[in-house]
Amino acid sequence: MRSLLFLTQRFRPRFEATSKEVALLARHFNGKTHDLHLDGYSKIQFHARLFSYHFLYYVLGFFPLYLFSRNKIIHLYTSLCDRPYLPFLNKEKMIVTSANFFRQERIKKKMKSLSRIHTIIIQSEVQKKELREAGMHEQNIKVIYPPVDLQQFSYHKATATTFTILNASCPAKVRYLGKRGIYLLLEADSFLQDTKITFLWRGGEYPLFKERINGKILKNIKIENKIHTDMNFQYAQVHCTIIPYLQLDEYLKTMPTSAIESLAAGKPVLVSSQTGIAEIIKKEKCGVVFEPTPESLLKAVEEIKKNYVVYQKNCRKTAEKYFSQESFLKKHEEIYNSVL
Repeated sequence: MRSLLFLTQRFRPRFEATSKEVALLARHFNGKTHDLHLDGYSKIQFHARLFSYHFLYYVLGFFPLYLFSRNKIIHLYTSLCDRPYLPFLNKEKMIVTSANFFRQERIKKKMKSLSRIHTIIIQSEVQKKELREAGMHEQNIKVIYPPVDLQQFSYHKATATTFTILNASCPAKVRYLGKRGIYLLLEADSFLQDTKITFLWRGGEYPLFKERINGKILKNIKIENKIHTDMNFQYAQVHCTIIPYLQLDEYLKTMPTSAIESLAAGKPVLVSSQTGIAEIIKKEKCGVVFEPTPESLLKAVEEIKKNYVVYQKNCRKTAEKYFSQESFLKKHEEIYNSVL
């Protein structure tokens, strides 16, 4: 489909999950990608398939972008409340994908633009409810779960002798640590029995985090700051993965990538009730859902250890049922064809 234009922000497909989704779609459907970033004024790319430059240059680039996009299907892959793209570009052939959670109060402020869009794609049922209650017609809403490359992941029995839980959801900003549940895990550290937690992060404001916990003795938590290219190997070392989010939030994915990859690798997940994936985990019995409190978290850890075999056997088939790339691409093709 040569008429597809993907609009995104901070396009980093090597490291960031949403960017990987954009890259997959653009590659499969032969589309062009337009990216705004904050990585420096000199970082500019103008290639056949990618236009990328700093946010401040958007004022100069807006009019050419408007002309360039007029006869194309616009796939806005940012958020429901996008500021630079959503208000100014043609809505008739626009599709919006949002991976994060927005409450109906915020959605209502953007309804003038959102109500004119062809299709809104969200990645969880919990966001669909907010859109409906904000006044969006259900026929304009599609739930498409994010994809995982199932061929990259396979089950391996955990190599760790002690029951080990992985947290691989990288907090780019220290101010997001609380809502991501990192301090919740630190609070539970001294109460864990025969259990270890590994924080697997990559960059971000890691030095500031180290300052925050300076002097704190961690009994059962290990922190590693490194970019790993083979995540299947990382999941093979642990028994399960944890998503301890304290709230549904605009800066947190409703379907965290580490949870989906963990399922593809055959490892069950511990997820807070404040995630979009919680309903699937509970329904498919491939992990344990807990309330974001230390008491509930500790009970969930004991439950998953006690009935580990039951949860583990349901993981891979859950990933295949909900998160395959083939299903992801097929559903997008149907939407693009309906716009045409």
